[in-house]
Amino acid sequence: MAQPKLPRCRRKAPVPAVRTMDLLGVGQDGALYLWQAESKVLPVTAFESRGAGIVSGHYVVDLKGSAVTVHCGNTTDGRVSVQYMCGGLETTYLPRKYVEAKLLGKVVKDPEKEAEILRMLQELHKDVNARSTAPHLRRGKL
Repeated sequence: MAQPKLPRCRRKAPVPAVRTMDLLGVGQDGALYLWQAESKVLPVTAFESRGAGIVSGHYVVDLKGSAVTVHCGNTTDGRVSVQYMCGGLETTYLPRKYVEAKLLGKVVKDPEKEAEILRMLQELHKDVNARSTAPHLRRGKL
């Protein structure tokens, strides 16, 4: 007599723990610099896809044994644009598989930090506006 089939227990994959770490960048001179202190990083081994491209953002990658922070984005030819934090505005274009092989984590956005940065930018914008519309700068203008 055949035994009845029992349903298999499906295990959910464990949710990776978010880690807090100091984020390093690589300067144009090749030295490591602190880019952001005590940021949250979610361990990942592959980019999250959005259609044919990736979800752009800040990632932590392995660079010669050091964990450094980069901004990865999409290009029209399928490669990934990589900008090293603290490295000026230089952009490197690399194959997606090459970058994914070096991924260590994705930087988790902190809504409080983003709100604080936005508030500071708004104050700066107000100050610049106030300076450009000061009465001594409007002489001769109606």
